[in-house]
Amino acid sequence: MSGNLDFSATVPPGGGAIDVASGAFPLVSGVAGEKDSSFGLGAFTLQLNANKVPASICGANPQCWGWEQFIFANYPGHQLQSGLFIQYWLLYLGEGPVPWSCPDASWAPVSPNPPYSLGGCVKNSQMIPFGPVEITDLPNLLLSGYSTNSTDTAQLLNYGNQIALAIGADSLLDLSQYWNTVEFNIFGGGDGSNAVFPSSGSTIAVEIGLHAPSFPTCIVDGYTGESTNLTVVPYLNPAFCLTFDIGLQTGTTAQIEFMESNVTAPTYPIPTADAASSRNTTSAQLNGSVDTSGSPMLVWFQYSTTSEALDCISQPLTPQQPVDIPANASYYFNSVASQLSSDTTYYYVACALNGAGLASSSPMNFTTFTQQSVNATITAVVNGASFVGGGVVPGEIATAFGTNLTSSTGINLTSGLPLPATFLNDTLMVNNTPVALFAVDNVNGQQQINFQVPWEVASGPNASFAIANNSTTSASISLPVLAAQPGIFNYSVGENTFGSILHANFQLANTANPAMPGETVLIYCTGLGAVDSPPTDGEPGDGQSTMATPTVTIGGTNATVTFSGLAPDFVGLYQVNVEVPKGLATGNQPVVIAQAGASSNSVLLPVQ
Repeated sequence: MSGNLDFSATVPPGGGAIDVASGAFPLVSGVAGEKDSSFGLGAFTLQLNANKVPASICGANPQCWGWEQFIFANYPGHQLQSGLFIQYWLLYLGEGPVPWSCPDASWAPVSPNPPYSLGGCVKNSQMIPFGPVEITDLPNLLLSGYSTNSTDTAQLLNYGNQIALAIGADSLLDLSQYWNTVEFNIFGGGDGSNAVFPSSGSTIAVEIGLHAPSFPTCIVDGYTGESTNLTVVPYLNPAFCLTFDIGLQTGTTAQIEFMESNVTAPTYPIPTADAASSRNTTSAQLNGSVDTSGSPMLVWFQYSTTSEALDCISQPLTPQQPVDIPANASYYFNSVASQLSSDTTYYYVACALNGAGLASSSPMNFTTFTQQSVNATITAVVNGASFVGGGVVPGEIATAFGTNLTSSTGINLTSGLPLPATFLNDTLMVNNTPVALFAVDNVNGQQQINFQVPWEVASGPNASFAIANNSTTSASISLPVLAAQPGIFNYSVGENTFGSILHANFQLANTANPAMPGETVLIYCTGLGAVDSPPTDGEPGDGQSTMATPTVTIGGTNATVTFSGLAPDFVGLYQVNVEVPKGLATGNQPVVIAQAGASSNSVLLPVQ
């Protein structure tokens, strides 16, 4: 518990069970040291704790409930092992001695130790050793718990990389059926101990994310007997915390945020909302600033169709951003409000939270653009590397140009795999089927959609293309399906166009680091056609070879091809490995790929 108060994320009754939860610290400021009251300097636990559950293993035992914890224990300078594990409890919720025995010898009996722990039985999964870590590593750690009907898993990430994975049986407590609440924080090392931070100057923001069928709420509740001397910022009475409809890197769909601190008399934050920008029919960029004398703090925006609803707490909220700049200056921040209604006025405020409390700016407003009833038009579909038209190739990266393709502005890239079929209200249809999208761009009036041509169009001989957006669908255009149309990705330096060609160590072959005769280089391209066992549309390749091997010339000389296929971990991208011919003159040499009677664009490769 934090200063005798702790927050948990809970799914409302009947809202289904949690299957994954994560805990992290998006803001850690002024934390230079920590000492556990029982286990010494730098000792602590990160605990992701579930609610108590009616475990079937309790049988007919009265007042018996199951409880599960996902724990990373850190014990520097102590004989105890640091590492990751799952801890299972059978708790007796009655008074006095436990009236029943543990199920078998794998469970250890625990006597009641009020107020820190109830009596019952405890059992640990296998500990996966890791650490110890420094307290300054706290912002880089992310602890997750997963629960399925067969296994429960604890995962620890450091700098986004998995460093430990502990697995146990879900059948011990049946957590996957009843998991509805999550508590997370940094606590003492065990046995009811306290994680003690220096007397003043430490501030931590706590983030609890989860995935469940229903949107969670925040409750004042906690389960563990361990504690920390930091105090939760009680910025509302009664105490309350924030709930964000966003995701952690582990795939959670919502999260709660709260802040705990021991800073003495922090400066109250002063946020300001500025005019919105980049407005269109369904989104706008909200802009604001905050006086950094209130650092450290969290900042975000809240928006609504009525100004009376602006309290910095109610949905919708934009993702929070940490600010830890002690200089007395203004920090500018922005976030995009999306999925808005067209021709609608929205009000918004900039919000800030620090150890002093929650602050809100004066409201601002903007109006989204009116939905235009103008149909989109596709004017051309070309190879995404060479921009050559005339037909499409199954599996290639392609670009559709046109008018009224999007109401968005700028370069907008999709994220995550598999690639989405709809992005910014746009869906590109090939043979009346949505396809995987890379980007939807509108720069200086030039509109384009980058996409992957489905592998299925190989049945040919033609493929139709149409764009659906704003509840309308454009007229379709038809293009022939080609066996191949190679295009080499490239970049320009002055008047020269160089190929996206790498050395075998994946460093760019350029004028500062030219290719050497006899070495193998990697040419990145698209449009080479059929491959052995193609992946699902929108999914990355895994080195599948092309059914036919292309020919490659460098400086007009045939180069030996050692591999031709899909580049691993990329969608629609091909990789051709070739040996640079010996005897080439020093300088920029043209590179051309030919496949199925079609030749690529010519690009340059610097050769030593």
